[in-house]
Amino acid sequence: MEPNVSHLSPSFVRIVTSAPALEAALDEHVCSAPGFYELVDAFGEGSSLRVDALQSAIRAIPGASAARIAIAATRTPALVCALGAAREIREKARAQLGALSPRIARPVRPLRPEPTPWEQRTCRVGSLRVRYVDVGTARAGTVLLVHGHASSLEEGTALIEALCARGFRVLAPDLPWCGYSDAPAELPRATSDRRAPIIDLYVEVCQRFLHAVGVTGDVIGMGGSLGGNVVFRLAHAAPRRFPRNVVWSPGSAWREPPGGEETLLMFAWPDRAGENGFIEWSVTRQGGHWYGPHFPDAARDRALREAELYRRERYSRDFHLAWLYVAIQQLATSLHDIADDVRAEMVILAGEHDVGMGLHEETELLAKKVACLRNADVGHPEVRVARCGHSLHNEMPEALADHAAKLAALR
Repeated sequence: MEPNVSHLSPSFVRIVTSAPALEAALDEHVCSAPGFYELVDAFGEGSSLRVDALQSAIRAIPGASAARIAIAATRTPALVCALGAAREIREKARAQLGALSPRIARPVRPLRPEPTPWEQRTCRVGSLRVRYVDVGTARAGTVLLVHGHASSLEEGTALIEALCARGFRVLAPDLPWCGYSDAPAELPRATSDRRAPIIDLYVEVCQRFLHAVGVTGDVIGMGGSLGGNVVFRLAHAAPRRFPRNVVWSPGSAWREPPGGEETLLMFAWPDRAGENGFIEWSVTRQGGHWYGPHFPDAARDRALREAELYRRERYSRDFHLAWLYVAIQQLATSLHDIADDVRAEMVILAGEHDVGMGLHEETELLAKKVACLRNADVGHPEVRVARCGHSLHNEMPEALADHAAKLAALR
C-alpha cells in the first residue's frame, strides 16, 4: 500500500521518492551537521506535517538503508525542514531555536522538555551564567539540591515540591555543561595530581553559587548519583556550610575505582557514537538502571522521554565530551579516600535495585566509614532502600523530604 503523501510539499515528495537523493540529503543535513536536530519538534500548530505519514513515505523508498531510515525516523521534522518545509515553518523554527551553526549558543531555557514549574532565574558565578530555581520559605532550613550526571534541575521537581511542603527553601542550580547554564570554554583534563577536575569544579561552583544568591548560613546538601558525589565532597570540604546532608547512590562510591574508561572511550566518543549513539548509551541503556521494577511504567516512560528530549536539545560535542569525562572521572576516583575525614552529618541511601557495578553494595560500605551517619535518626537505619533503583528523587521524593526534615530537626 502506497503511503499518503498528499499533505507534504511537492518539493519534498520529489526528493524523498529518490533513494540516492535521500541518502545524500541525510548525510548532508542530518549526519554531519552538529545542532541540526534542534529543529526536531519545533513546528507549532498550523503545520500540515504528519510525522507518521512522513516515516511511512521514507520506509517505502526502495533502496533506503535501514540505518538511514532509523536516523530519519527519529529526526523527520528536521529532515523536512532541510528538504522543503514551508518557509514560514522554517522561519518559526529558526526564531525559536536560533541559527543552526554549532557556534551559536544553545537554548538558555527548556524548549522541548517540560520546564520547571517555578520561575527560572540566573546569577553570575564568576564569568558563568547559572540557571537555578529558588523556591520555598526557609522555615525549616535551606536545601541545596544538586542534580545528577548530565541532567538538569528539572529532574528534582517532585522532590522540590515535597521539600517546600515541609517548609524548606530549595535552591537548585544547573551545573556547568549541564542543563541550561553556561560552561567554561575548555574542559579541564585530569592529571596525576588532580584526577577529577570537573567534579572539583562543580564543588567550587556550588559554594560560589550560594554566595552569589546571598545565602550566608548553613544548608542541607542533597543529591543523588553525580549530585550525591558532589554533595559528599561538599560535606568534606566545607562541613560548617554543609553540616547535614542526604545523598543517594553517590558516584565514586566504589572502594576501588572499577575502571571502564576504555569501554567508554570506545563506544561513547562523539566521533564514533554521534548523537544517536549518545542517546542510546546515556538514556536507553543507562535508563534501564534508573528505576526499580515497582516504579510505574507510565512514570518511567515519561521520565525517560523527557531525558531524551532534554539531551537532544542540549546535545553538542562539548556536552558529549563533558558527559564522557565526568563519567571517567567518577570511575577513576573513590569517595572512600575522604570518607574517614567527613565530619558532617550524613544520611546515605541506595536502592536495592541499583545494582549497576554493585553500586548499592558499595554505597553501604561507604556509609560504614562515615563517622556521623544519621540514617537511624531519620528512621531509615539501613542504607539499602527496598523496591527502588537509582533515581530515589523520583521514586521516593516524600521519604527523602522526610529525611531532610528529621535531619534538620537534629540541630
